[in-house]
Order: sequence, then structure tokens, then C-alpha cells
Amino acid sequence: MTCTQCQEQEAVTECGICKISLCKSCRETLDVKDFELLEKKPIALTHAAYCADCFEQKIRPELVKYETFEKLAKDVYFQSVKFRGYPHILSKYSKTISIAKCADRRQLILMLAYKAVELGYNAIVSADIRSKRIYTDSGYGHYDWSGSAIPANINGVLFEASNVD
Repeated sequence: MTCTQCQEQEAVTECGICKISLCKSCRETLDVKDFELLEKKPIALTHAAYCADCFEQKIRPELVKYETFEKLAKDVYFQSVKFRGYPHILSKYSKTISIAKCADRRQLILMLAYKAVELGYNAIVSADIRSKRIYTDSGYGHYDWSGSAIPANINGVLFEASNVD
């Protein structure tokens, strides 16, 4: 079977969306780090390969949106449930957001921050981050992290000023 795009090389895979045959040089793939802050990826973003048309029309816009939110999530303010100062909250989301399982604490906080940015907030407050030690049959262990927080808009300047010692 030959590649549908270049008609020269032998096809090794197919587009995950339109199912046309693709060779290794014509396929478009996602990096492992793309969409890693999404708790559940849409099915269209889980395929191994895409043709150039499907990638540009369906995947690239989602990737640009994701990268924009990811950049904003890195600047989200974080207040633990143990925070004892004045939080300077301007508005809060009515519900708590949560992540059930994550392998890394920092990744978990970024995932919560990403959800807050998607909802239009600049902070996560009353964040409750927990870990649970999981042991394997061979005796080695690792942690599973989970957490919840409330997305909020806070006055960042006052919050940072109140945290200076």
C-alpha cells in the first residue's frame, strides 16, 4: 500500500481521523507533552498519526488554544487550604474542581491551574493536595496525587505584597 499524500513511499500508518494511508515522512504526530495537562483528552487528540489536512484543520487550533492556556496556567496564583492570610478574592467559581489521580505533585497543581484558566480565573484557592503511597508487588512504592481547589480571581499584587516577609 502506498502513501496517499506523496504516492511514493510505502504507507506505515493511517490518519487517526480520516483513515488515509500515510508514510513516515508525511504523517504528523503529537509530542508526548502536548495536552498533558488535560485530565481527559478528546478522542481526536489521542491518535498516533494525522494527515497534514486533519492536523491543520482539527488538531492545530486545539494545540494553539492548549498552549495559550498552558502558558497562563503557569502564572496562576496558588493558595493552599492551610493559607492563613487574607486571600484578596475578587470572585470565586461556585464549584470545586478536582483531579482524581496524578503521578506528580507539580503536575497536579498545573492541571488544577489549567482548569481554572479555562474557566477564566487567575488563582486556585483552598487547594487541598493529597498523596497516597502505592506499593508494588516487588516492594517498591510510588505516590499517587489527588487534589481539589476552587478557581477564583484574586488581586495578585496585594496577595504577593502580603506574602513578603
